[in-house]
Amino acid sequence: MNMENKWNIIHDLSVVYQYFVDLGNENESNFMHSLMRMEEEIEKWEFEINNELYGIKHKNPENYDELYDLMMSKFVPSPLDQMNSSMENLVNYFNAEVLDGRVINLLFNSINKCIGDDICEGQIHQMEYYTKMWMSA
Repeated sequence: MNMENKWNIIHDLSVVYQYFVDLGNENESNFMHSLMRMEEEIEKWEFEINNELYGIKHKNPENYDELYDLMMSKFVPSPLDQMNSSMENLVNYFNAEVLDGRVINLLFNSINKCIGDDICEGQIHQMEYYTKMWMSA
């Protein structure tokens, strides 16, 4: 299976986490702590879509390292482009009723848990932007 066919909802969620965590990378100790929390949070996500289970506990993706490697291969060249692409995918999941407002709220609360109390201006600005986007959905 090629790498493109392995991309799924869990990868899109991980892009959103990575985007917000990266915005706060000036504080190195908080950044490393945020990355560890991000892994813990991403491992909790699971979905069933068209009778297929998604999530690390379902080995889809196989494990966190596989998830992270594929996600970063798309994220690093252009973080904002990948963030917008993943947000578009999440909107499509929302429109297909795979996600609902409760799940989106849980996502942003989970990201805040990763960031912790050392939230920077860039994270605040982007969190406000994307929260407003989802509030209108």
